[in-house]
Amino acid sequence: MKYVASYQQLAEFGRELLDNPSLEMGLPLITKYLRQILNVKRCSIFIYNQKLNLLWTIVAEGTHRIILSADEGVVGQCVKSAQPKISNDPYKDESFYSEIDAKSGFKTKNLAVVPIFSSEKSIMGALELLNKQEPFTQEDLRFMKFFCTYISGYLELALLFEDESKFLLKEHYKLL
Repeated sequence: MKYVASYQQLAEFGRELLDNPSLEMGLPLITKYLRQILNVKRCSIFIYNQKLNLLWTIVAEGTHRIILSADEGVVGQCVKSAQPKISNDPYKDESFYSEIDAKSGFKTKNLAVVPIFSSEKSIMGALELLNKQEPFTQEDLRFMKFFCTYISGYLELALLFEDESKFLLKEHYKLL
């Protein structure tokens, strides 16, 4: 299996991630790990807000935060269908949202996207990898799915902690 060493490195990565419980500290570890293991240029983690039907990036390397309708792009298609997707020629893919490339100046050559499920088995977001040197494969998707299962609990708890911290800060200022 191509990723045997990757799974071994994943155990070490997990220990390091647990030592960095905040999103600000943990997300750079996640993206660094994925860039190294899968040899990609960029990694984005999108969170899905079902009520607003929006996707927004927690991490979008090399660009500002991305906010888009969950009805747009390959990521939106992944979230809506709850299915992973590979696009090794995205400009020929009718679901590809090229406007992000146009705004950022980045040229997407290929991409792979996998849904991230919460502990309640609902879609909480998606992991998108861009510009692997060789085409993405089904084996890449299997590893990405495994990885998303591995980090989903961390993301869920970190997002909950972040929301609670904002709430407590707001309540604190009400008391002043």
